[in-house]
Amino acid sequence: MRSMISQQSRDHKAQIDGLAAENNNIKDQLVKIHKDYGVAGALESLLEEDILKEIRNLVYSKCKLIDDLREEAMKKDEVIEQFERKANMFEVKHLSSQVESLKQTQHKLQDENLNLTQIVNKMSEKNTKLKQELLFFNSELKKAMELLGRKNETIYGQKSLIELFQEKISGASSFPIEDLKKKKLEIEERLEKENDYFVKQRLKREREDCSKRLSDFLNLQTAKKVQNKN
Repeated sequence: MRSMISQQSRDHKAQIDGLAAENNNIKDQLVKIHKDYGVAGALESLLEEDILKEIRNLVYSKCKLIDDLREEAMKKDEVIEQFERKANMFEVKHLSSQVESLKQTQHKLQDENLNLTQIVNKMSEKNTKLKQELLFFNSELKKAMELLGRKNETIYGQKSLIELFQEKISGASSFPIEDLKKKKLEIEERLEKENDYFVKQRLKREREDCSKRLSDFLNLQTAKKVQNKN
């Protein structure tokens, strides 16, 4: 709309300039006629009074038309300026509204980002705590397994001693020496193939226990043989 009004204003100015040029041309012709004949009387002798009057009226009317058009053009220029001012004000207001909306969106995103950061931090703290609890649980589990292994070894050793005393009380002459030797060899074979650290430690303890009991039985067997000779 602004461009249309500006185009109309330019067209009116061009029209005014054309009329002004035409009016100036008529004036120049009248001046030339006046100069050619020297005096107004000579001009009036060639032209009738009414013709001169019509020419004057035409010149005056065109001058008035030119003035009116110029005044209209000035008014249109004022309208254009007012329109441009309003358009600029609207653009500034619209841009200000957009900037404010963007600021609100930015603040909202910042708040959401802060909330997400807090959530991530809490999750990280919780994850760290869970890892610590898991490490503690694994440590306690290993301790429990080792304790259970030692208890089993103790139970097995006590059982063997009970069997030994039962055999001694009953007067049995045979000892489970061959079985212990066989078991010791089996444990050593398993040790060579085993890769797990904790299993290997358990097998080593079993081997030591087996060696100790084997030594005890050998000592008892020797003592029994000496007793029988006596």
